[in-house]
Amino acid sequence: MASRSLLCLVLVVACAVGAWAQSPQQPTGTWASEASGAYFYYGAIVNDGTYAYLVGGYQYGAGNPSGRGYRVLPRYPHPNNVFTTLAELPTQVYVNGGAYYNGNVYSFGNAYYGNGAIYRYTISTNSWVQLSPTLTGNRYYVKAATCGTKIYVAGGYYGGYSNQCDE
Repeated sequence: MASRSLLCLVLVVACAVGAWAQSPQQPTGTWASEASGAYFYYGAIVNDGTYAYLVGGYQYGAGNPSGRGYRVLPRYPHPNNVFTTLAELPTQVYVNGGAYYNGNVYSFGNAYYGNGAIYRYTISTNSWVQLSPTLTGNRYYVKAATCGTKIYVAGGYYGGYSNQCDE
């Protein structure tokens, strides 16, 4: 298990090495107030290069058809500076991690049920599916990152802090 954790650390550092090679730059411009959405916390945020997706978590007032604030998937921005509500997750999910890869948004871990489930949202079909593999351990509060052609899911919590890393 220690070697797996070390592998995750090495991969995270290797993926970030390009960022360290850049010379520091002062920020330019100013922050602008954008469209307000629903309240959002305890969920994941995923970026596909064009849009940001708010995955699960508590999203009171998000306007999802079922009214269940833990199943929502809004996408931003919309050409009119508003959130677009997409297909609901198959179940309530919160304190999850998220990542994007190859036209899909992924949700990892779930404190709502504590089952280590992995869900995949396919952008082109606006649909979710639960994948048969699960995280090693029923953990949540995980962090996920895409590095090349792989997604790494590290850490988390379930009855104690975790040093596990899944690929």
